[in-house]
Amino acid sequence: MTQKKISLSYTESRAIAYTGDDNARARIAERSDIKPEILYYLVDDESHQVRLNLAANQATPRLADVKLARDTEEEIKLELAVKIARLVPDLEPDEQDRVYQATVETLEILARDQATRVRQILAETLKDVANAPPSVIKHLARDTESIVAEPVLLCSPVLNDDDLLEIISASPLGGQLSAISRRDMVSELVSDAIVASSDITAIALLLGNNNAQIREETLDAVIDRAHEFTDWHLPLVERPKLPARAAVRLAKFVAGSLINMLHNRGDLDEKFIAEIISVVEQRVEEGSIDAGSVETEFRDPDRLSHPVPPEKEAIQDEPDENGKDDEPEEVDDLWLDQKVRKKPVISPLDVARSKMEEGKLDETSIVEALNRGDVDLVIAEISVLAELDMAQVEKAVDAKSAKAVMAVCWKAGLPARLSQDVQGKVAGLKDDQMLPATGHQYPLANNELKAELLALSVD
Repeated sequence: MTQKKISLSYTESRAIAYTGDDNARARIAERSDIKPEILYYLVDDESHQVRLNLAANQATPRLADVKLARDTEEEIKLELAVKIARLVPDLEPDEQDRVYQATVETLEILARDQATRVRQILAETLKDVANAPPSVIKHLARDTESIVAEPVLLCSPVLNDDDLLEIISASPLGGQLSAISRRDMVSELVSDAIVASSDITAIALLLGNNNAQIREETLDAVIDRAHEFTDWHLPLVERPKLPARAAVRLAKFVAGSLINMLHNRGDLDEKFIAEIISVVEQRVEEGSIDAGSVETEFRDPDRLSHPVPPEKEAIQDEPDENGKDDEPEEVDDLWLDQKVRKKPVISPLDVARSKMEEGKLDETSIVEALNRGDVDLVIAEISVLAELDMAQVEKAVDAKSAKAVMAVCWKAGLPARLSQDVQGKVAGLKDDQMLPATGHQYPLANNELKAELLALSVD
């Protein structure tokens, strides 16, 4: 049974703040009906619990929060960061208002705090707040720790093109540049700057971002170098509104499966389809592409080289003395090499295992697969990282269980914020069905996560 709070007069609450024991002062510090000046008095209290309660108390005056932001204990500043950041969306920006000024000052102090966790909590909570103080957001966006800067660079509506261009020009870490590439909207100017950076991963993510505006001249510059970087090929082929001339250029070096995708786009007219067929013919003759890797309906059988050399075709003998034809000679299966036989299909699990062996299977790899919409590869990569059967991860996804999806991501060593993306983009959960997460901290206890994993292993 919840104990009912006893009303305290101003004199009684002041007496407790001045002379009460630690527990009594801590109870005063968490109450919302205590006068602001008494709460402000407690901000210098020697008791950790008193100051912690003040940090969490929304009734604590903002000027007291400014002092708490300079506290020496990280836990107190973490509690304060969560509280203040949550108050910002309801705060009306007013440079003349003392409450607003004090709130901004508190956030600016926390944004410069030496403890990474404090800055991370601030970034995660403010990342999509439209009226967050620009000075705070810009500082977080330039943070040297990726777990602080990336959420803001990826999501914050406060950052404009000038801010992003300034950050890009300062040569940020690769992960931070990749976060900018994945923003909901990337302007042509910002796209130009990302391409000029020559960051291979960031450019691949930019190409895979359908909301990124990329000038045709910039796209041409990327294609000029794309033969060197296979990670660019798929997002280039899948670019919306891909110029037809660019499609022809891509056909000169991408794999046969991607040429098939160019054909299946449906937005290339017959003139350019014919040009691509000519490119395919030339590549087959040169041996730079296997005829069997290109879809039958995309090949021109009268123009492409015949897949079976004449000397290997079945030979029809003359009728024998009984007037019967001999059976045609069978083509030796050993002759059917890669030039006429389609390459074996590589499963997503094979790809994930190969990446693991090469040391390339990590959070970035999963983010890239998510951005491409490659659900099967995401599932496979999580299963390999987590050392789980792929069927267990599929079970979590098919069940549309936020807890189960979070559990397999946790087992894979992924940050909690990425598990939220997996909940939405792979399991198809809506916002109100997801388990919210911030940074690397999972909202479920380890024993709960282990229980979810155990349930997935039961038939």
